[in-house]
Amino acid sequence: MTEKLTPREARQGERGMPVLKILIVALVLAMIAWAVSGMFGEATDPENPVGETTTEQDATGETGPTQAPTVQ
Repeated sequence: MTEKLTPREARQGERGMPVLKILIVALVLAMIAWAVSGMFGEATDPENPVGETTTEQDATGETGPTQAPTVQ
């Protein structure tokens, strides 16, 4: 024969602090992952990306903006 359960006993999970703890831990882990990926992105960022204007000296010794070489 089946056992009668109260509504509280039949629930799969409890409300309140356990759920809040899981949400806070997940948020903290997401912020840590974001910070790590940001530091990694800054560390691997090239100094002169392709297409960015750079300043170089020409044969006369004057400096001026030049366009970075592009592949065609």
